[in-house]
Amino acid sequence: MAEGINEKTRMFRVDEARALDEFLKGKLKEPIPEPNEFPMRKLIRMLYPTLRELRDKGYTLQMLVQVLSEKGISINRSHLSAHMTVVARAQKGGSTGSQAGNGDGTNVQRSRETESTTQRRSGGSFVMKPDSKL
Repeated sequence: MAEGINEKTRMFRVDEARALDEFLKGKLKEPIPEPNEFPMRKLIRMLYPTLRELRDKGYTLQMLVQVLSEKGISINRSHLSAHMTVVARAQKGGSTGSQAGNGDGTNVQRSRETESTTQRRSGGSFVMKPDSKL
């Protein structure tokens, strides 16, 4: 049997609810606390301006991977490139091709090509291939 099914619903006193409401309203006046940890995509997003400057200065992706690894950040060249591309496209307001997190807990919807090869070749109409003898 699932836990809590036979448990009585917890009741709260009005003064408890008001105290909790006041506590939460106090939180509205405080700055949002920074998380202690976050995913790689957010790290790259935070570092992107500096990484971009280094790339413009002549650093290769492999050099950046090496520099990051010296600080304990383990990422391969293709993942670094992909993360940087997503950030660059998001900054330009462009499409990126799929679904990805933008690093702040929300997802960025990327456009996908929905037209089939057959539709492109036939001008948008569906064309069946003729039957062939087996």
